[in-house]
Amino acid sequence: MTPLERAAYGLNWQVDHQRRVAVICDALTDYLSNKAGGPGGGDADLCGGVALFLAAIFAHEAGLPLGVAVEGITHKLARMFADIEAKGAMPPHDVKKNMRAATEAACAKLAELYGDETQGPGAGSLSPGQFGILVADYHYSKGSTDELFQRGLTAALEAGAEAWRAQGEGEDEMDQKTDLMLDASLRHWFRLTGRAVRSL
Repeated sequence: MTPLERAAYGLNWQVDHQRRVAVICDALTDYLSNKAGGPGGGDADLCGGVALFLAAIFAHEAGLPLGVAVEGITHKLARMFADIEAKGAMPPHDVKKNMRAATEAACAKLAELYGDETQGPGAGSLSPGQFGILVADYHYSKGSTDELFQRGLTAALEAGAEAWRAQGEGEDEMDQKTDLMLDASLRHWFRLTGRAVRSL
């Protein structure tokens, strides 16, 4: 069980948007791998469309700060295109070109969807504690309910896992960072919302 799955199970949170993202990425990879006739001219448009759809999910369902969303979708697309290349579904030069175009389109869409929000740091440039506080502060500034904060925190854990994996962290290190991030974020959220914080 991954850190995200363990956290979601232990806290009874929903991870619907993560499942949708995974299904979409897997479906595109499988389609490109199995379609008759091999790579074609419409593949770039298909990849771009998926990138825009993922951007909308990250913006509207995940509840992530803009910097975290940009970093998260960049890592997610990189992993998706690595899978596409590993399965031989697209020539390597097309993988690089289409990944660049899809990432640029997704980030531009995120900027549009987030409006005037300033892009802050992503998970990879913060300590787990700083990252957890960032997520709590973001949701407090948006007037989020506990439910929306929990959804955003779960999504942030997924984005953090992608960033930490890209930095070469092992499962043990990722588990530790997940625990630190969760603890910092929950404690800060309780403080912000005027509730007692119990000592562990």
